[in-house]
Amino acid sequence: MPTEKLTPELRGRKRWAALIAMDEPTQLIVESLRYRDQDHHNKCGALLGFSGLLIASDLVQFAASPDTIAYLSPDSPWLRVAGLGFLALILCSALSIVSMSYGRWRYSDDPWEALHQFADVINVRSGIEIAAIWLCAFGGVASMASLFATLFFEGHVPFSR
Repeated sequence: MPTEKLTPELRGRKRWAALIAMDEPTQLIVESLRYRDQDHHNKCGALLGFSGLLIASDLVQFAASPDTIAYLSPDSPWLRVAGLGFLALILCSALSIVSMSYGRWRYSDDPWEALHQFADVINVRSGIEIAAIWLCAFGGVASMASLFATLFFEGHVPFSR
């Protein structure tokens, strides 16, 4: 009985052949998992882009000179709110990147075990994504609150000369 060395390419071919040989309900499960994975990556990419825009708006507010309407004075309590929002947005960005790149290096050779492992990876990614969504919501609200407080409560009157 000859023994074949299972190279990664051969292992992938065997796994692909096992997936093709599955019945239709199992193939629907595989497609559903692939859809969930792609949807997850799209959401994390959108979170990353949105939190990046909010980080940029916070940086504009932090770097504003005293004669502009977006200026936050160093003794203002809204500076702490903006700082907490900035920190939450940085953490959101980091979690989005971690969630997109999280995965297994190697799946089982058994197709059913590999499907369960892939589903577990997607569930972990979803948990990280939910944490990133909450951090983005908190950071966005804090950024918006500090900007509106600067405009309306810090003595700046927008669009007046």
